[in-house]
Amino acid sequence: MSSQLCVGCAASTHEVQQAFDPVRCTRLYGNPCSACVKIQDLDEQIVRLQHKRQCLLKTLKTQINLQHDPFTRHLPVEIASHIFTIYVEASLPTDACAPLLLAAVCKAWRAIAFCTPRIWTSITIDLNYNQNIPLQVELVTQWLGRSGKLPLCITLDIPVNEGTNEPGRCMKPLFKLLRTYAPRWQQLNLFIPAMTYRSFLSGLRHAPLLESLHLTPSEENFEDPDESMEFRLDITPSLKRLRYSVLYLKMIFLGLDNLTSLEVDDDITLDETLELLYRAPRLVQCNLSRILNSVDDFELPNTPLIHSSLEHLELSPHSFGPSLSILFDRLELPSLLSFKYISKSCHQTLPMDSLISLFNRSQSRITRLSIRIDPSGVIPAESDLIELLESLPTITDLSLELSISTSGDRGMMTDFFLNRFAAVSMQDSTPQDMFLPRLESLRFRGRPSFSWQRLTDLFEGPESTTRICSQNAVAGRFEEISPPVLGRNRTRRPLDYCKIDLLRTKTDPQEYIDKNALSVFVNFQKTAFLDIKDVLRSVDLVESSLEFHGLVREQLWL
Repeated sequence: MSSQLCVGCAASTHEVQQAFDPVRCTRLYGNPCSACVKIQDLDEQIVRLQHKRQCLLKTLKTQINLQHDPFTRHLPVEIASHIFTIYVEASLPTDACAPLLLAAVCKAWRAIAFCTPRIWTSITIDLNYNQNIPLQVELVTQWLGRSGKLPLCITLDIPVNEGTNEPGRCMKPLFKLLRTYAPRWQQLNLFIPAMTYRSFLSGLRHAPLLESLHLTPSEENFEDPDESMEFRLDITPSLKRLRYSVLYLKMIFLGLDNLTSLEVDDDITLDETLELLYRAPRLVQCNLSRILNSVDDFELPNTPLIHSSLEHLELSPHSFGPSLSILFDRLELPSLLSFKYISKSCHQTLPMDSLISLFNRSQSRITRLSIRIDPSGVIPAESDLIELLESLPTITDLSLELSISTSGDRGMMTDFFLNRFAAVSMQDSTPQDMFLPRLESLRFRGRPSFSWQRLTDLFEGPESTTRICSQNAVAGRFEEISPPVLGRNRTRRPLDYCKIDLLRTKTDPQEYIDKNALSVFVNFQKTAFLDIKDVLRSVDLVESSLEFHGLVREQLWL
């Protein structure tokens, strides 16, 4: 069948059906024929109508959102704005894009979000050198421009650029923008190369509202820092919290007069530690990791440094030598309330004599003591631990924690240790004989190295010869079980919280609490908190032992 020709453009009907473009028509003296012109007009009308349809749909969808969204329809803008603020604050820091998510819902939500400055006061800028920096600067400008005049929390993360000797050069527009907001910095978290510090600050010395500063360079280490790596922000009258790692103290120039919290995540030397305590007289909380021997950047004090404000001290030594012992000998902490020691190295033991001397010299009323021994750490001797606790009668909260892979089978809470609890009752003892008379909370985590009967000495009162009968729920027979006289009477310490996590291996057999000890534990649980667990098997040993012996709690209650 032959194809027919179009009378207008002489194109075959087959071509018209398959791919007809009226613009290509030149039949009328090089111009489109009348039919093709009409088709072109029709196509243009279709395009205009489609555009009009899209605009109408957008307007109608906005009206639908306004009429069907109960959030914007029924709530005043002020309440909706407050809800947005609560949502964003709850999302930070894990979801830094929460404000943008709210603004992307609809036009009404976007208007509320853009008029709520508080949700734009926190920004996380995560950059690399392959990104479009001018575009990022524009986005940051828009974000911070919505924050009004409120204090700002800024997090800046820039990796090390191995391909250039001037990593801060391309970031200068961004750094310049952030410096314009320096009067409003409240929290500043910098994860940028230390060699960009000078470019970032560029002569800036004053941050009047800055309360929290976190410095962690992108470089893993550097042996010979130069002046470009110095962080100089001398006037920071509001600075209360400082956290840093990798950096040497001689690279940091800050006003520390009002600092209350200090955390060093990496190596810090003995002389740096004492220098920091000297510079921060109002420091309340101090966490130091990997304390090393002095490198003589700062002079050690000849007499003990008296720090009257420090209340909480956490130390994680990691070195050879006497650094920790010297630190204890050079300090006096009269306000100390809690002390936490984490042993991470087999090369460092807790110098008990120096520590006890520090506590006695300071005459502080320590209420919380925590000792944690990591897998490669050194377990203190039982006698040394007892001597330490005997020097701290004001302790109310004691935590002893061992890793399951800690070398050696010896634990910290043994029968010998627990026997010290039961040596005398508080009613009949002299002040010299009292052992932890104010203990309210005890936490232990480690391998079981004590007997159940000795553990009951923590909870029992003076021994009694009275016997009671308890019926075996399974066998139906009666058995004698010694009744406990619980620690709620005034002759014993006020212990009302005890959590014991036992770390066993897969080869250890399942163990159950004997009936007499179980009676003590169950009665203690009536008025206080006691949790004894096999961590590996996720088993509550009190409950599993009741089931094993065929008993219910009511049978053991007094």
